[in-house]
Amino acid sequence: MRLIVYGDLFLSNFEVAIMQRQNVSSSNIHSIGYDGITRTLEIQFLDWSIYQYSHVPNHVYIGLMNAPSHGSYFHRHVKKAGFSYRKVA
Repeated sequence: MRLIVYGDLFLSNFEVAIMQRQNVSSSNIHSIGYDGITRTLEIQFLDWSIYQYSHVPNHVYIGLMNAPSHGSYFHRHVKKAGFSYRKVA
């Protein structure tokens, strides 16, 4: 069992934790979160589905947050890069 802390939220869980995400202005993406310790990128799309991408370097997350088009950057630097992912909601 592991203890996961996100902000003021403490969770004790084997698999799932709530990640804080920041809302973005995008035609495809609702919000983006990142855990630098586990290098997990979490994306909530406008259809409310949530995906976690594993082993994503910090510079990819920073680039995504600063990109003029979050959706285009995500497609080029995350999706096409082949990071493993799982649907969490």
